[in-house]
Amino acid sequence: MHSATPAHDCIKDISSHQSSASALPEEVLSYATCSQDYEPEISAFTEKVIREIAEENMTPIGFMGSDLHENIQYFILNRNLDMHTDISKIMDALKSKLIIRSRNGGICIKTLLMPCIKRSGELLCASHSCPNHFHFYYMADTGYQEFRSLQKAYENYCDEDNMEAAQEMLRKIKNLLQRVLIPELEELCREIQRKGKDHILFRNPSLRSVISHYSIMRNEMELWMRHPGDS
Repeated sequence: MHSATPAHDCIKDISSHQSSASALPEEVLSYATCSQDYEPEISAFTEKVIREIAEENMTPIGFMGSDLHENIQYFILNRNLDMHTDISKIMDALKSKLIIRSRNGGICIKTLLMPCIKRSGELLCASHSCPNHFHFYYMADTGYQEFRSLQKAYENYCDEDNMEAAQEMLRKIKNLLQRVLIPELEELCREIQRKGKDHILFRNPSLRSVISHYSIMRNEMELWMRHPGDS
């Protein structure tokens, strides 16, 4: 079980307790995988991600996300570049070192040292286990939608008495919570502490339901983390 943290406690003063989580979005996210042939890099998206890391000081959530954050910051400072005036130079300098694309509810950030391996890369991406797969706190709403989608699939398998498939779906649920949704919520709370709730909601209005239902969502996730599955 993922225990409560100081970040968990702090948001209790921010979120209002609701009677249920039914007010949260019900849209179902498809469980997409990485395609073997990546679409062309979109420079506007790449610039957005670089600005979030270097200018807004956001740390990507994922494998060695802190190192990636520090390396990008160092790369810019070491060349005496400024995010406000030298963004074109920064983007040109990083093009040969990083490939950044929107991918599977998150961001694929590839370096020369960590390329994707076609078939195994698809499987890792689908399970949020790829070392190139990152996400930010403001993606918590889509992470929760995927969580709800997997819950429904689990319940359907149980209704069909297909316990092998149900157990596999439960494994996916716990993996999603551990790797994606719980870290996103904890980072969301830290960002609220740093910048204030009003700033976060102004920049990310889609997080309003997540913030107001935080306590219910967190309790729900902890129950699923303790779920024995076949007992």
